[in-house]
Amino acid sequence: MASPAAVWAPARSLPRRVLRLGLGHHQLWIGAIPLGVMVALAVIAPFFVPLQVIGTATPDLPPSVQHLMGTGTHSQEIFSEWIYAARYSLGIGFAAGLGTTILGAVIGITAGYVGGLLDDVISFVINLFLAVPPFPAIFVIAFSVGVVGAMPLVIVLTLTTWAYGAGLLRSQTISLKQREFVQSAVAVGERPWSAMWHELMPHLRGLVLFVLVGAVLIALQTEFGLEFLGWGVLADSNALGGGWGAMLFNAHFDNDFAAGIWWTWVFPGLGITLTSASLALISSGVIAATNPRESKP
Repeated sequence: MASPAAVWAPARSLPRRVLRLGLGHHQLWIGAIPLGVMVALAVIAPFFVPLQVIGTATPDLPPSVQHLMGTGTHSQEIFSEWIYAARYSLGIGFAAGLGTTILGAVIGITAGYVGGLLDDVISFVINLFLAVPPFPAIFVIAFSVGVVGAMPLVIVLTLTTWAYGAGLLRSQTISLKQREFVQSAVAVGERPWSAMWHELMPHLRGLVLFVLVGAVLIALQTEFGLEFLGWGVLADSNALGGGWGAMLFNAHFDNDFAAGIWWTWVFPGLGITLTSASLALISSGVIAATNPRESKP
């Protein structure tokens, strides 16, 4: 597999390339289908699943036709809790991933194209952020500052995980701006910023898509980890609070592991695993489908 920095495709051919080549790269569709189903369930949840999930059923019932994922210690429907947890987790993941990608793209592409002192300063800042492991940094910020709720976490994730994408896009921009088509556009009088947008961006959109998928995956895994450690529980989303990580925390707190109430932790664990695997497959598929070096003629 080629380096992620080599992932690019002209804008006009990108959708067609992804569609045509994606059919030959099964990992793209194997990842996209289950993720799409979970996103669809999360979006339409308010129309068929009640928000209040505590005290609606007999506690600790195993999965059945009446209770698809069983019930929990607090008499909650696990299926209802699972759906709203998916809504919460996926919302944070996609919002933080989009914010991280936009911030990283603006910083990285600008630094690579402008060069000079600005590039030196931004490159130093990128390396500084990359030197600090993101999860411990977010963990310290979230617990010490008292960050609670979806929007504060999205902001923290965006401000702490942008550097990887910025570094990739900066490197690719430096390489592309030396190409003849960019130099020719500037030579005939096109303004630098116009040349950056019209000449460079079409060749960077495949890489931006790769960065977006990776940013969503990192945001989701960080949110899962923070909630499993107790961050934000009882703070948001539904009557029990938070996403799939919070469901695991609650199952552990209620001693469901030892009591044999497996459905309260297996289903959120499956949601986390399936989402992470889907995004990893999509990321691999994006590389294969948009990288000309790995594409068939």
